[in-house]
Amino acid sequence: MNFEKENILNRIKQAKSIVITSHVSPDGDAIGSSLAMYHFIASWNSKVEVLVPNDFPNFLNWLEGSENIRLYDKNVNEGKALLSNADILFCLDYNETSRTAFMKEAIDNSKAFKILIDHHIGSPSWPDLNLSVVGASSTCELVFDFIKSLNPIELSLNKNLAECLYTGLLTDTGNFQFSATTTKVHLQVAELIEAGVMPDVVHNHINNSFDVQRLQFFGYCIAEKMKILKQYKLAYMFVSVAEMHRYNIQTGGTEGLVNEPMKIADIDISVLFKEDKDKIKISFRSKRDIDVSSFANRFYEGGGHRNAAGGVSLLSMEETEKQFIERLGYFNIV
Repeated sequence: MNFEKENILNRIKQAKSIVITSHVSPDGDAIGSSLAMYHFIASWNSKVEVLVPNDFPNFLNWLEGSENIRLYDKNVNEGKALLSNADILFCLDYNETSRTAFMKEAIDNSKAFKILIDHHIGSPSWPDLNLSVVGASSTCELVFDFIKSLNPIELSLNKNLAECLYTGLLTDTGNFQFSATTTKVHLQVAELIEAGVMPDVVHNHINNSFDVQRLQFFGYCIAEKMKILKQYKLAYMFVSVAEMHRYNIQTGGTEGLVNEPMKIADIDISVLFKEDKDKIKISFRSKRDIDVSSFANRFYEGGGHRNAAGGVSLLSMEETEKQFIERLGYFNIV
């Protein structure tokens, strides 16, 4: 990472208010990178807060500091004040402020020095310091680099900070199976383990924390909702709000569902369509060199990574399904 390290470190030390932000519906990488930055900044400056647009999955509650995360939608006035009064604003795991949903206007209007750390496709010009690296495995990988660049000697990685970084690396690489899982990622993981991370403990928190209803919901979706298009080596599922309510699925409860069809030998693409209030949220996964990010960007106002991306449809479930099937020729798999 190339930046004026002494200048940034002095800014951090002298700031009267630092706010760390991430995208709407924050996932493991968003929360992991935000809390890792929080632990790092707190060692230099106690006036630091983590502010995210809305709630995050329960399986991330075990991370140290998660209880202190402020939810913008629960106290909008407080959130606006934090963003307005911030001297430094860290923008993690998003490169367009629209990804923060209802926080966008307050972030855009903030006079804070904005530091962007992200790995998604795009070339934003709005941050004061852009440390994005498109193609990196995760924002946690880049926050790891940022921390090491600023502080290679004075502060060793402590267990709490290391667990946050490991969580983001684990979740955004699909348990280290996506193509972005490079040698560098494994070397970082080795260092995090040396700092005290116990991989089996983190794995159990993230992947083995289902309640009975959530596991039954996954089973229902695979058995009743999954459709397979053999000619495209593709599986997809549509899940309604009513179905999620039936199984009492909470925030983050569908996390990982889109990965399940990828366990089928002849399936190279998996897509999950999840009904929301006024739209349908779409998650894409793929194997090898199949680029679902460009598909999501072209057709669904989304994006992400080659093997993992997201998008949205404003049509009905029936219209979305019909349109989706019509667009599959884009993959040229037949």
